[in-house]
Amino acid sequence: MKLIYWMVALLCLLLAIARPSYAQSPSLRSLWPGDKVPEIRFNNLIHYQNPSASLKDFNDKLVIIDFWATTCGACIKALPRLDSLQQLYKERLQIILVTSEEKPRIVNFLMHNKTGKRICLPIVIGDSVLRQYFPHQSISHEVWIGPDRLVKAITGAEYVTAGNIEKLLNHEDVDWPVKRDFQTFDYNRPLLSFNSKQTAESPVLHYSALLPYIDGVKTTRSVCVDSSVRTVCYNFFNMSLLQLCSGIAGGQTGGNIEQRRLILQVADRNRYIPSTYFARWRKDNTYCYSIMLPMDISPDSIENIIREDLSYRLKVLFGITARQEKRPQKILRLIRRGEGGVPFLTKGAAASTTFDEPDNPVRQLINQPFSDLCWSLNTFFPYFPEVYDETGIPSQIPVDITLHTGEKPGLPQLRHALQQYGLDLVEEQRLLDMCVITESTYSNNLLP
Repeated sequence: MKLIYWMVALLCLLLAIARPSYAQSPSLRSLWPGDKVPEIRFNNLIHYQNPSASLKDFNDKLVIIDFWATTCGACIKALPRLDSLQQLYKERLQIILVTSEEKPRIVNFLMHNKTGKRICLPIVIGDSVLRQYFPHQSISHEVWIGPDRLVKAITGAEYVTAGNIEKLLNHEDVDWPVKRDFQTFDYNRPLLSFNSKQTAESPVLHYSALLPYIDGVKTTRSVCVDSSVRTVCYNFFNMSLLQLCSGIAGGQTGGNIEQRRLILQVADRNRYIPSTYFARWRKDNTYCYSIMLPMDISPDSIENIIREDLSYRLKVLFGITARQEKRPQKILRLIRRGEGGVPFLTKGAAASTTFDEPDNPVRQLINQPFSDLCWSLNTFFPYFPEVYDETGIPSQIPVDITLHTGEKPGLPQLRHALQQYGLDLVEEQRLLDMCVITESTYSNNLLP
């Protein structure tokens, strides 16, 4: 009988998510791979010889529509690559950028942003029509339209590479995951629904379940309260194994584990760390977890119940155990050489930073709190050991620091740049709290 209940519940879930529904104009139909594209128009164009164009203006070309925004860091990072690919395949390819943002914001981005200044691709601004043909929630969102005017693929920007462009130009079939963003999925309901006749008169008071990836659903958490039966349901959608292990190892379930604090004793690291094609990796390596509990359980008890339940399920299904241990690790101490005042106090210019520009050989903090230096070193140089500020300099004091490091500096180059300001990095071993994830199939002979 229990098996029947679970089968009914899973069937309800699959039926609920099988087809997305989108709010759109009655005359417009959303298009997906295999669909014929009508004679759509690209209006409000800039960076193009005309203020508008139609699809037929790009006959015999592969067309890639890139939905983006100036607020999307990943989108902006991809723009130079898209621009280079356009130049490489200019006779056979047309890439068109599309944004719902208005002209003043886009013009400001093109005039003042380092990346925007270099982009020559045509841009549709203030769009409200194309996104109805190709509905989505997250960006970047790439629509591939072949010379035969069929939608060939809908992907993220990571798929826009020379190799993949060559495949479609050579009329090869592709089997890329379709980027499908649900706009009507209700995250504020229990993940599983029990509605068979046998359970109609008996409300569910407790369950837990681990399900595979749900297509079109974003990675998020939700809490659903049903006061009529006094239950609370905790849902975790499309979480990686690392995110699920985070709660087991003392963090927050669904949280992120800093990779410097991670030890993987596993057969295949690719199950835990995203690969280049994130959409494919996400489909194969993320899971949904749901647990329903009585309302009167204390928050601390709920946290323990979720931790124990997830620990059991991951061990039984995947042979995974996660724990927190103190392990000796190499760290970097940010120290100050010499005494006296701080020679790099700000001169009061407008606050800015270039630490977030990975290809910039000069890293600057202008009129920023000194604490941002340590944070920037840890954030934008992830291949270095963790940095600890032990300078004694007040964290909120505003400073101007310019480090000539080169594009991808090694530790000697970074130390040399810091030494110009009387600062230095010193290596040391310390016992740190580490998240240790082990698979039962991992050879004991290989354990550190």
